[in-house]
Amino acid sequence: EVWREVGGAAVADWAAADGMASPPDFSEALPTLETGSFGKDYGERLSGYLLPPVTGDYRFWIAADDRGALYLSTDDSPDNKIVIAYTPQSTAAGGYEEHPEQITGPIHLEAGERYYFEVLYKQGDGKDNLSIAWQPPGEERQVVPGEFVEGVR
Repeated sequence: EVWREVGGAAVADWAAADGMASPPDFSEALPTLETGSFGKDYGERLSGYLLPPVTGDYRFWIAADDRGALYLSTDDSPDNKIVIAYTPQSTAAGGYEEHPEQITGPIHLEAGERYYFEVLYKQGDGKDNLSIAWQPPGEERQVVPGEFVEGVR
């Protein structure tokens, strides 16, 4: 979901302006947890459910220019979401290790369970990028594929 004409560069700027009180200007389903450009001065929210393919410990990363925050719930309820990673400063596209706050420690997930997630992203100046990566047990880091996400917006 994208809200246009939202000033500032921080997620807090968007929240302070009550940015999500109105319906989004644009909405679409995504093939991965990575988005394209919508110009300047907008806010974006991705939300849905992660569907882990195997049980085990996962790690997550976020890259965003200008700022982004990744929330994950302990179950399928949005009420239980917490921030697990965020970008304190702008990062390059795919720049997952520029700041320690962008990376989580191991998070145990169970195959067959649904975990609510949400990403809030704020773009200010037009050099935008947003992507969420994970590392499932025994695999390499990758942008989260859409086949393991339900209801992405």
